[in-house]
Amino acid sequence: MRSRLQKEAPHDPLVYPQGNTVVQPHGLAPLSHNEMCRGLDDLLAIGVLRLGVQTTCPTCRLTTWCHVNELQQDLTCVGCGAKHFLGATEQWSYALNTLAQTSVSQGVLGVLYALAAVASHSHGFFVFSPSLELFRHGTDGPWREVDVLCVADGDFVIGEVKEGYVQRDAFEGLASLAEVLLPQRAIMFLPLEHAGKQADELNSWLAEISTRLSPKGVSAEIFTLPEY
Repeated sequence: MRSRLQKEAPHDPLVYPQGNTVVQPHGLAPLSHNEMCRGLDDLLAIGVLRLGVQTTCPTCRLTTWCHVNELQQDLTCVGCGAKHFLGATEQWSYALNTLAQTSVSQGVLGVLYALAAVASHSHGFFVFSPSLELFRHGTDGPWREVDVLCVADGDFVIGEVKEGYVQRDAFEGLASLAEVLLPQRAIMFLPLEHAGKQADELNSWLAEISTRLSPKGVSAEIFTLPEY
């Protein structure tokens, strides 16, 4: 993967909106072997990555991953029970820790990416809250969940993070939420690839909720996040 990224460069620079700002370029940068190793060392040091070896049983061909603390020169296959040995040319491989795996599967990385995008445009103060469930008085279940809540340069910001194509009701939901919370900014965070394919619809829906929210002092925005 590193060698491919090192050799290949995007054919065209990415151009995408961040609220009222157009950002370009935001392409992939060449990655050297030393830079990769430093990054892996940092992730191992904080426990995001776990170090181990991926082995294949010569009897049943089952491939398993073993953490470095569990490695022995002779291994027992968890599938067929046959014994096999580590070879002289085994290479280290890496696995995410359980918390990081859960974050990926539950879309937490998208929320972190969205917060980072807002923070990168803040020149002074920035603070955020984890995603929250909101309840209406007198009801048992949650009314809505808010993906992004933060204060950036004195503005209260809320946002919804979507991982694929969106429908009009997503913008309606964001507008309804903004009418209750009355933030200064209400942002729809969308992946670049999907947003580019429905740009006309998105601009139309954004214009609709902007008209709806501007009398209340709320700025409706789209942040398009680059994908890798």
